[in-house]
Amino acid sequence: MEEIAVVTKKLDNGMIELEIQRNAACGDCKACANSSESKKHIIVVKNTINAQPGDEVLLNTESKNILKYTLIVYAIPFAFLIIGMILGYYFSSTYNLYDADVFSFTLGMFFLAFSYVILRLIDNKYFKNNDNILKISKKF
Repeated sequence: MEEIAVVTKKLDNGMIELEIQRNAACGDCKACANSSESKKHIIVVKNTINAQPGDEVLLNTESKNILKYTLIVYAIPFAFLIIGMILGYYFSSTYNLYDADVFSFTLGMFFLAFSYVILRLIDNKYFKNNDNILKISKKF
């Protein structure tokens, strides 16, 4: 995937802030709903080509990286939810703890919340430095 971005700010640590205009392909999906009506995204990447504020740059990422990160973000919480619900139903039925459906739902929600803690740890360990995700290839 390639996008053209504008350098908005040069940061002290060798990073730059980029402003990316949302293209027509992503304009209809609701994935960016948290950005309200904004058509722009601000990201920070490593300045490997000595870009200056105002420069237009080409930002690249491999499609396999996008798919991998999307799978991680959606599959881990879903798997934890299902595992929590199955365990809740099993323990509640086996030990007559409580209403099986309520206990299953509650344990599923706890597992789902725990999955977000795990995602945060994964994000901090592997994806905090996005050098392997987004790269600037050239200036215009």
